[in-house]
Amino acid sequence: MASEVWSENSGSYPLSINIVSHSHNLPLPEIYPALFLHRARWEYLTLNVYTPSVLVIDGPVPLLRHLDLTQHSNSNFELRDAPQLRSVVLCHSWAATLPWQQLTQLTIEQTVLGECLPVLRQTTNLVYCDVTVWSVGHNDPDDGFITLPFLESLVFNMNPENLGSRILNLLTVPALRRLEIRERCIEMDPIGYLTSFIAKSHCRLRILEIVSRRTVHRNAYRLAFPSIPKFAFDNSYFEPASDEEASEEDSEGDEDEDEDNSESAEDFSVDGDSGSSDGQIGSDAD
Repeated sequence: MASEVWSENSGSYPLSINIVSHSHNLPLPEIYPALFLHRARWEYLTLNVYTPSVLVIDGPVPLLRHLDLTQHSNSNFELRDAPQLRSVVLCHSWAATLPWQQLTQLTIEQTVLGECLPVLRQTTNLVYCDVTVWSVGHNDPDDGFITLPFLESLVFNMNPENLGSRILNLLTVPALRRLEIRERCIEMDPIGYLTSFIAKSHCRLRILEIVSRRTVHRNAYRLAFPSIPKFAFDNSYFEPASDEEASEEDSEGDEDEDEDNSESAEDFSVDGDSGSSDGQIGSDAD
C-alpha cells in the first residue's frame, strides 16, 4: 500500500497527513493502518471524511500542531492527547472533543449556533478566531456570556445575518485589536451595535474591517470611531433609496459605479503570529 511505503521512507521526520475518505463503514485506522501507526510523528493533520458514529484518535499525538477537520456526517470526533496542538480549523464538525483550552487559533466554518457557543466558551486562550455560523439550529442555544481575554483578532460572519448581534452581545474581548465583520450581520444598527460591543469589552481596536455590502458610508464609521486608526472596506456601498428611487434604479440597471469604487485605495496586510491572514484588503488612506 502506498501509505505504508511513504510512512517507512519518511524515516523519523515529522509528518503532514492529508486524508480524504468517502467510506461510511470502516474506521479510518482500519483504512489507513500505516498512517495511524505513525501518529506519534504527525505534525499537521487534515481530515476530510465521511465517518462512522465516532472517530477517535486513540493515544498520544505528541507533535501535532495543526488540525483541519471536515466531517460530512453527524459523527463525533475525539482527540484528547495532543499537547502541542494550537491551531484548529473545523468545517461541518458538529461534535468534536479537543483540548480546547490550549488552542490559540480557531476557525469554525459552516456550523450551527448551538454548537459554536459551547466551543468558544472553552477556548479561553484564543488569540485569533474566525467564525462563520450558517444556522441557528433546532435547539435553543445556551446564551451564557463568553469571555476571551487574550483574543486579538476576530473575523465574524453569520447567517441569518441579522442575528449576528446575538453573539456579539455575549462576547467580552478586552484584548481585541482587529475586527472583521459583515455589516449585514448587525444591519439593524451597525454603528450602535459596534459601539456597545467595543464599550462592553473595553477594547482598543486598531483595525476595523467592514466587508461585503454596506448601507452605512465609510465616513460615518470614521466619525463614530475616531480612536480607531485603520479602517478597511471592500468597496460595496449601497446608499439607501426611497421606493421611487429604487424603482428608477431597477429600470436603469447597474451602469453607475459605486462611489467607493472610484476612490483610490491603498493595500495593507495584517501580520503576526496571531493567525491573521496576509490577504490584502482595499483600504482608504486617512
